[in-house]
Amino acid sequence: MKIYIAWIFSLVSLTSFAQTLSTSRSPVAAPAFPESDSSQTGYQYNHVDSIRGSRFLYDDFITGTIYFTDNTKAADLPLRLNIYHDEFQYMKNNSVYVLGALNRVGKITMGGEEFIYLDGSSNSDLSGFVKIWNAQFPTIVTKMSMGLSASATIREGSYNYTIPPRFERKDDQHYLMRSENNIVEIKSVRHLIYLLCYYSSKLEEFAKKEKISSSSGAELAWLVEHYRKVELHP
Repeated sequence: MKIYIAWIFSLVSLTSFAQTLSTSRSPVAAPAFPESDSSQTGYQYNHVDSIRGSRFLYDDFITGTIYFTDNTKAADLPLRLNIYHDEFQYMKNNSVYVLGALNRVGKITMGGEEFIYLDGSSNSDLSGFVKIWNAQFPTIVTKMSMGLSASATIREGSYNYTIPPRFERKDDQHYLMRSENNIVEIKSVRHLIYLLCYYSSKLEEFAKKEKISSSSGAELAWLVEHYRKVELHP
């Protein structure tokens, strides 16, 4: 499968741009994205992977929508998140492209999940793609990351066997996002309750009853939703 990096830009209509991923100079026509008469040129990337495991959130492409900051969108695109390289890929005409011009991306929905891109300009050092759990501020956001184990050599009898490196999913990091510029990493459930500030006894009671875990973005988001209800009816 051919893999390209394509930069997405929009003035009136959206146009696809491509950037070289390697030193290869085998030009191919980059498809318009999502609709354009442009004939920009991409460069083929010969992708050979001897690493075990998966670098993706889901290996298969899932139909989703990219919403841009100028109120346009690209719908019904096959998408997948490359956690290791912190990038979204989309498929067009049986070729894979990497989403670019990220400052123009508002949000991405894929398979019932929602993602946003952070440029690192907030009060935290959080940047890249994060999963967003709640529909409004404050919300839980989750940063996923992937590591790479080293290759190893094993001797069996008179033979040496090399085990190739492997992609390994690291623990997710969860944050409370109060606004676009106010993001704080969550250290524990009690820390989240402290960050939410109000009605801590009711939140603590709820967290204990429901056994909320600080390692689960979904459960932390549930606690935030309960906070919202308590805030409306203290």
